Order: sequence, then structure tokens, then C-alpha cells
Amino acid sequence: MKQDAMYDIPKIEKNIILVRHGQSKEQSGETTDGMNPELNDLGRKQMECVKARLSGHQFDFAYISPLLRAYQSYGIVQPDVVNAQFDTRVIENDEIINWYEPMVGYLPDNKLTCRHYDGWLIPCVKRALMVVDDLLAIEAEKILIFAHQGIFKFLIAAWLGIDGHKIFRNLILDNTSLTGLSVDEANNRRVQYVNDSRHLSDELRDNVYFRVE
Repeated sequence: MKQDAMYDIPKIEKNIILVRHGQSKEQSGETTDGMNPELNDLGRKQMECVKARLSGHQFDFAYISPLLRAYQSYGIVQPDVVNAQFDTRVIENDEIINWYEPMVGYLPDNKLTCRHYDGWLIPCVKRALMVVDDLLAIEAEKILIFAHQGIFKFLIAAWLGIDGHKIFRNLILDNTSLTGLSVDEANNRRVQYVNDSRHLSDELRDNVYFRVE
């Protein structure tokens, strides 16, 4: 008997992993620089756990926020990736208009090329939509994005075609958490998993929630 088509599972064409940075010095109160803080010691240890988790996997492309906490996170993980580029569209959410104006033109170094230079002053919602279009168009099957909680919330919403403002206050993405997106051969977009931080031991968690394993 032929299997009912409603139970056919389309082949996954593309997998995207959103990687949030480790704890920053601003989060721990070691600096008042909320715009571009570095990782602190805990954040570096946290990202070593992400490195171990992603070890053995190869990726085709990586988008990297040029903000230090995201770029340093990428540098610690050092994923096996064919092509990695900065992209200013995946900088953190800008709740204040033109918050990142002092950062225009900034890159932490010249070791990587920049895919998109002009994201600093583009509203986060629009940036998320632009990145989704780029993800769907790029010739890559396995993609990493090293970035931030705020832009990831709007990116998840844009991926699902919903209003990001409706989930922004209710969705929590821990430091170093992984969130998986996919698109299949029928062009269905899915969120495979959200806020996965099982790679962290209790000692390395910087946010304490009640968890049932």
C-alpha cells in the first residue's frame, strides 16, 4: 500500500544554527560599556563548551556580528567552516534609534571580509527580514550565525513570518544557547529547537532558571 502523502517527510535542504555569545563584562558588571563589551572569563569558559559541542561538524558558511562579544565567541569556538564573514545586520537589537551610530565603519580586525557593512543604522526588524532573505538565497546547506539575543528573537520571528514584538519579551535565549532553524525541499521553514544550552554545566550557567531534565 502506498504511504499517505500527508505522512511524507520532505528532505531538509538547509540547517541554520544561531549561536548566542558567552557572558560579557557588561552583563557581569565588570564594565559600563553596554555597546561593545568583551567577553569575561566566565563567557570564555562557556564558549569552550560550545567549541566541544560543535567539534566534528563542518559548516558551509558563518555570519558573525562584528561586536566584540560575538566575534570573540566565534574565535574561541573556531568552527570548521568553509567561509566566515562579518555581517553588521546581525548586531544586537537597537532599542534606541541610532544607538550604534558611533560604531559605523567599525570592524574588530581585518582577518575576515564583511558581507554587509551598512546594518548599523538599519532597524532590527528590517535587518532580520534582510538576513532571512539572504539565508534562503545563499548557496550553503549548513550555516552558523554568531550573534545576540535581540536580533535572534526578531530573526526567529521573521523566519516564521510573525511579529517579533509579540515574542520579544517572552522568549529567553541564554548565553551560548543554540537555536536551530531549517528549510525543507517544499520550502517549509521550521524552528527545530530553541535555547539549547545542554553543553553548559550548572557551574557555568549565568542565569538560574528552574529546569526539569
